[in-house]
Amino acid sequence: MSSAVREKHDLGVPTKVHTRDPEALKPVLAELLAAEFPERAALTVTRADAPTGAGVNNETLLLDLAWRGGEGGAVLRIDSADTLFPQPAFDTHIALYQLVAELTDVPVPRAFGLHTDPALFGRPFFFMDRIKGRVPSDQPPFHTEGWVYDLDTAARASMWRQAVAAMAKLHALPLDRLTMLERPALGRSGVEQQFVYKLGYMEWALDGDRHPVLEAAADWLRANLPADAGTGFAWGDARPQNLMFDDGQLVALLDWDMASLGGAEMDFAWWTIMDLSVTHARGVPRLSGWGSPADTMALWEQLSGRKLRDMRWHFAFAAFRAGVIVMRLAKMLDARGHLPAQSMDWKDNNIGIQYLASMLDLPPMSADSRPWPGPAA
Repeated sequence: MSSAVREKHDLGVPTKVHTRDPEALKPVLAELLAAEFPERAALTVTRADAPTGAGVNNETLLLDLAWRGGEGGAVLRIDSADTLFPQPAFDTHIALYQLVAELTDVPVPRAFGLHTDPALFGRPFFFMDRIKGRVPSDQPPFHTEGWVYDLDTAARASMWRQAVAAMAKLHALPLDRLTMLERPALGRSGVEQQFVYKLGYMEWALDGDRHPVLEAAADWLRANLPADAGTGFAWGDARPQNLMFDDGQLVALLDWDMASLGGAEMDFAWWTIMDLSVTHARGVPRLSGWGSPADTMALWEQLSGRKLRDMRWHFAFAAFRAGVIVMRLAKMLDARGHLPAQSMDWKDNNIGIQYLASMLDLPPMSADSRPWPGPAA
């Protein structure tokens, strides 16, 4: 692919900026992991690198390990003081990995070694097993180049179907095991709790500024909250870039930063906005074999045996959340001097905001704002 085409489709946003020196961390990490694996004599950390191609919120290091007679890997996940959004308590992340492993056959890495004492790294942290596999790229989008792009149609279709099947299993998790996600003070249902939570996030992200589309959308969402809004597990950041595959098989589902009790509808509305933001919004054809958002929802309904409900409201809420999150990200990066010139409009007219204005017939922020194409696009 030419450099001009590559530049056109690059999202222009860096992954998480790390300020720690991985080399300096290696001895203490080796000591911690040796305590977790006493059978691995003379364990050392031979390499520590930040991931590339995905991730702007989490502080993560990929570790190569060696010990007498063997080698392997681990992942270090450190709670971030500088986040895109208010998120569940840090120990909820490890609890969800462990719960999914206990109650389903959805593949997740084994999570272990939670340390809540900030003495070592200034923040809580835990480890995960490092899984062999590859993740569809965020930057540039996997529909434009890379290993998924190079697969044949049948292989991509199989990956997509596995992703939808895994989500169907997640959405069936029992509510009595998910009490760590409850926010009863914010509403009666999981949907209402998540909506009220995100209204507070909008105010936090705006930090005293005003935004006509977001504020008008908040009023519409409040007035049109589904009367029978339900409660169910939502993965949260439901998108292909949080899935890992190896030789065509799904080997890990990752990232609980946005987990909630908003239910399956919340996940598929988010999947839709994320899909369209890197295909329709950028003039990029979706890869053959990879189902459209409408196809994805139809397959889930077939697998789960129920219909998704109130999707107009959920699409608007997903666009609202995306608009606020990307606005927050852009402001964070701009304050550090890291926001690329091609992404300056993300501060007030990103694709979530553009879609939101179109969905709700609100005045667009600019004449070239993209219209909402619907999930079949």
